[in-house]
Amino acid sequence: MFSLVESQNELKFSNQSGLIDKQVFTVKGLINQSKSLLNFWLALFKYRFFRLENFLEEIQAKKINVLKLYFSQDNLQFTRGLVLGEKSPEASFYPDFTNAGMLHVLVASGFNVALVAGAARRLTRFFSRKMQLTLILAVVWTYVILLKFQPPLLRAAWMFSLVFLLKFLGQKTQRVRVLAWSVVIILSFQPALVASLSLWLSVLATLGIMVFSRRLSLFWQEGWPKNGEPQLKRVSRIFLEEGAVSLSAQALIFPLLIWFFHSLNLVSFLANPLLLPWIGGITQAAGLQFLLAFFEQYWPVRVILEVTSSLMTGVLRLYLAAVAWWQPWYFLNQTVAEGLEQRYLAIWAGIIGIFAILTRRKREVKTHFFHEKV
Repeated sequence: MFSLVESQNELKFSNQSGLIDKQVFTVKGLINQSKSLLNFWLALFKYRFFRLENFLEEIQAKKINVLKLYFSQDNLQFTRGLVLGEKSPEASFYPDFTNAGMLHVLVASGFNVALVAGAARRLTRFFSRKMQLTLILAVVWTYVILLKFQPPLLRAAWMFSLVFLLKFLGQKTQRVRVLAWSVVIILSFQPALVASLSLWLSVLATLGIMVFSRRLSLFWQEGWPKNGEPQLKRVSRIFLEEGAVSLSAQALIFPLLIWFFHSLNLVSFLANPLLLPWIGGITQAAGLQFLLAFFEQYWPVRVILEVTSSLMTGVLRLYLAAVAWWQPWYFLNQTVAEGLEQRYLAIWAGIIGIFAILTRRKREVKTHFFHEKV
């Protein structure tokens, strides 16, 4: 009797075990099929992306060949750096920009995205709010795609996308949060960028501008009314604000420059405030040249290109000469010896701390005694 019951139990157990094994085998098969399908789509995406990169490179090469007819080699390399973010270490002006601490000008960054977004916003101001938002984001992301998703451009594009979307929805948030979410989104799609020094330089420079630029402006804005101020003060304000932005951007990237590049570039603190205010207009003019190159087959466009390229040549000659003017001051640049990084970082931390205390006190005095919003 017991043997019969035991045999029946063993049979049930074996049937259940076989059923479980069958289910496990089925699940494993589905998982393997899913993996194969996912690998297929990833391979297809990589192939499409590779084709897109080749297509974009062909377009860029064709338009650059067109512009070679209107610009000298140095001027063309400079405009390519401004608009396309292409470095040209072999260019004659490259050492001057390196020593003047202005190499970031030749790299596509959030500044380029801001110019593109600003131009798109002006051109679409007559459209509805929803259509304007759609067109601005389309233009910004088209520019990012054309430049092959460079990390600084991705950071700026995601920031602009989030800002415009929140503005469209009527939501308000802090800029630092937008920056943080932009980094999270970028790393979610491209985790390998966590090791990208370019991305972190861009993020820290942006964070520095957010944190310090308005604090620096407290030292000269008091007593300078924006309306009805003399022309000289207005011009001075522009350069002071540009200097504040430049110093703020360098404030947080300083540790990375010391630690990874072992370089202390003091000339950049002098050259950037004086030379950066002009780069926006030059970049926009250079971008216009690239856009006109798409319609070079029409003779009126060729005439416009001829005239504007002549003007641009003169402007670029003056600007490159202004950058080269800082050569006698290159002795201010120092190389940080190994083992001394901690000292420089300690000095940097002390300066940042003192600055934070001073600006906090000045901010409190201005807010409480003058009852002004900062």
